[in-house]
Amino acid sequence: MIKNKFITVGFVTPKGWHYRIYDDFIWLKTPGWLLARHVTLYYNGLKTNEVFWKETKVNVKVDPALFTPPTADPG
Repeated sequence: MIKNKFITVGFVTPKGWHYRIYDDFIWLKTPGWLLARHVTLYYNGLKTNEVFWKETKVNVKVDPALFTPPTADPG
């Protein structure tokens, strides 16, 4: 496990400046992959989201509905 290390990434998007902080890394032996279990996302300097991974599975079947976009908001 890598402790007290983080990686940052920033880039321009249609919504403005997007900045991410990747933290809490673990090494997955198979398939040999470094995973950040905590990612914080910012747009234009405002924190918009935090993602925490508690479980990781590699090469498992994923329900296609997971990637279905939401319907348009009628409001």
